[in-house]
Amino acid sequence: MLLGTALFEETGFRGFLLIQFKIKLKKFDNNKKLQVLLALLASQALFTLIHIPWKVYSQVETISIFSDLIFSVFVNGLIYGLLYLRTRNLFYVMIIHGLGNAPISLFRSPIQPSILILLLGIIFAAIWPVLKKKEKEILPS
Repeated sequence: MLLGTALFEETGFRGFLLIQFKIKLKKFDNNKKLQVLLALLASQALFTLIHIPWKVYSQVETISIFSDLIFSVFVNGLIYGLLYLRTRNLFYVMIIHGLGNAPISLFRSPIQPSILILLLGIIFAAIWPVLKKKEKEILPS
């Protein structure tokens, strides 16, 4: 997962499309928050659309395809995008994505493993500024 799906999807949808949409939207609006929001929504909408063939191939019921695409793929894509924007570290997001897609859990948990991985990713991103500050204090300029 890490060297295949996560690598391709994170590079393409977060590392390239998200940033390109953000750059293109600078021409239309000066509101930076709106630019980021629209870029995030557009790139993750495309991320969601590429998952439709896999869902159909997996013979998921038609009604559950829509809910799975919205509540699993789109929401996860938004979280991955936000993690990337927060950390500016695509490798970190690839690891979270790869672990979230892993077919087996590395540890037992009452929470679904992919949700647990996302929660850990969000917690790590929340403390990211503190880690970066500590890194600057340790490393000489």
